[in-house]
Amino acid sequence: MNQSFLNTMVLLLMVSGGLKLESLFGNDALPAEGNSLEASAYAKEVEKIAEDHKTSRQAAASKLNNQFDAALKRVPKAKMSAEQKLRAQEVLRAEQKRFQEHGVIPFSQALCSSSVKYLQEFNKCDLLAQNKFAELILKLDDRLTEAELTKLKQLGDGLLKPVVVARWSHQTGANPRGTVTLLSNGRIGAADSPNHWILLTTGRIQFRWPNAAAPGGVWIDDSVLSPDGLEFKGKNQHNSAALGTLILP
Repeated sequence: MNQSFLNTMVLLLMVSGGLKLESLFGNDALPAEGNSLEASAYAKEVEKIAEDHKTSRQAAASKLNNQFDAALKRVPKAKMSAEQKLRAQEVLRAEQKRFQEHGVIPFSQALCSSSVKYLQEFNKCDLLAQNKFAELILKLDDRLTEAELTKLKQLGDGLLKPVVVARWSHQTGANPRGTVTLLSNGRIGAADSPNHWILLTTGRIQFRWPNAAAPGGVWIDDSVLSPDGLEFKGKNQHNSAALGTLILP
């Protein structure tokens, strides 16, 4: 088996709606009847992995949605002025809308820790799905023809991918401002990017950029998120300012 495919198991299994194997690669993507393995022999297993994964992802999203509702209920009892309470409600409702409609996680002080938990659960269900799919590939390795195995590998490559959870307009020091795309697997810009991002329950966000010239071999932009989660300010190891603004969908 090509090891490169197993390496793609670090990506995420994402299925929207019902899985239609034929629609991904055409009707010839599945082994024809009489081949070493009938289509249904692995199609049903792939569909089950996809459906289980979809359900677990939805459960994680539901928990985060519940945290929005709980936070909104706490606002009236908070020790703050009426104006501050109204502003807090506006922030929470705007974040909930962005999450429900675009998948953008909340970065506000009120829900930053909830986003950390959501990402942890999200990645747990993805890890389970990737392991199940890898096990299926290994099980079928000696039962499929080379062409059939290639088709199945291609199917896995198509199913396994991370999702965008936020985009930030970002600038460090005198460098030009650019867009930083945060993926659900903790990478920046691409699923296999060497650049990472970390969200902390303390309301901080870090961007890590591997570079041989940087202290310790990696530049670290360590920043504090604003109370409304729309901006961050920080610095790297050379005290160059790191500034960011959330790009609204």
